[in-house]
Amino acid sequence: MGAVIGYTYEWNKGAKEPFIKIRDIATKELIKCTYSNSDYQNVSKLFENKESLVTVYGLVIYDWVNNKTELKNATSFEVSPPPLNSDEYHSFFGCAEGMSGDLDSAEYVRKLRGE
Repeated sequence: MGAVIGYTYEWNKGAKEPFIKIRDIATKELIKCTYSNSDYQNVSKLFENKESLVTVYGLVIYDWVNNKTELKNATSFEVSPPPLNSDEYHSFFGCAEGMSGDLDSAEYVRKLRGE
């Protein structure tokens, strides 16, 4: 069992064994992921936003003959939240006041690293 993390690329719902293809974030390989017809609604959510990073879980196999990774019988599907915009990112700064005591951020990091 394993997972494929990447971006949606293709959806074939008319095949004998329906599948989607995910562009793997690490290898850039297109990975075919088969799923059960009962998961149609879960799969449709993966395609709601083409920029979303998705994770598909199932049986990951490597086809040595065709030199390809495949995911068989997907069991679970997740869509990652969209990335933070600049304002959201900067709103985190200062949210944990006092975390570093009397040290500024750079001193605190050096102390954690044992420097």
